[in-house]
Amino acid sequence: MPINYKLKYDINAAMHYNRAAQCLEVFNEHNNPNYLFYASLELRNCIERFLFEQLVLIHLDEEKLHKFKNEYRTKNFRRAILESEPQYYEKIEFMNIYFEALGAPFKIPEPDFDTLDTFYGRLGNYLHSLKMPSVSTESPEWWESFHSLLGDIMNFMAELLRYPQAHFKLNETGNKIFEDYLNGEKNREEVIISIQEDL
Repeated sequence: MPINYKLKYDINAAMHYNRAAQCLEVFNEHNNPNYLFYASLELRNCIERFLFEQLVLIHLDEEKLHKFKNEYRTKNFRRAILESEPQYYEKIEFMNIYFEALGAPFKIPEPDFDTLDTFYGRLGNYLHSLKMPSVSTESPEWWESFHSLLGDIMNFMAELLRYPQAHFKLNETGNKIFEDYLNGEKNREEVIISIQEDL
């Protein structure tokens, strides 16, 4: 019987996260260690995809974006994001003030690239071919540490993926308020008042 290769496999960060969660559920239910490795792979892909999605959100031009389609190094993603959008964190901070002014019940999380890079590297250590069973697969402590790491990463990524990601474009007034905030001409409270007056 021929195999139907018209398979559905979403590759956005949230779906990689969801599949990792499913793998951990299977592991917890059946104690099958294979699923820890499957979860690790999905979480590595989740981190890569999350960073690539940040490049898309800051509207990196098509030529530069194409260059990163085969990239996986978290440090290279971080460099590209901050070089393309030097005010990356300031804009997230400002958008959170903007949402606060609107009465929105959420905040956009500020990604900690250092932590993402550390988690990504630690996952890689488990996904490379294991050389010494006595200090890895034959050690309950090794498995416990592995499982614990996956839980930590799941919790960390859950915060980053809690709300849908989107690109925001400020109007002329919004840009002026942002510039005033950056230059210290307006504090947080004054920004909120200015935004509410502009609504």
